[in-house]
Amino acid sequence: MRHLALPALAVLALLAGCKDNPAQTPTEPPVEAAAAKAAQPEAAGESTLCAAYRRQLGAARASLARSPGDESLKGSVATYEAVISDACS
Repeated sequence: MRHLALPALAVLALLAGCKDNPAQTPTEPPVEAAAAKAAQPEAAGESTLCAAYRRQLGAARASLARSPGDESLKGSVATYEAVISDACS
């Protein structure tokens, strides 16, 4: 009997830990992501990969607008632009 109680308690503990918290309300998507998506209209027949790259480009441009001296962001924008012009045109 003792051997069955320990696994049962472990299963109950796992189930209790995985339970969603109903008191939490869903969060709104970040304004930056919504603005980036709106800034990059998607073509009707565009692949999902190209659409994702366009959204990432919009987000990188929005971040670059907030901190224009960031060389890493400039590189990211240039990379996304190059990939989109090569693969999505």
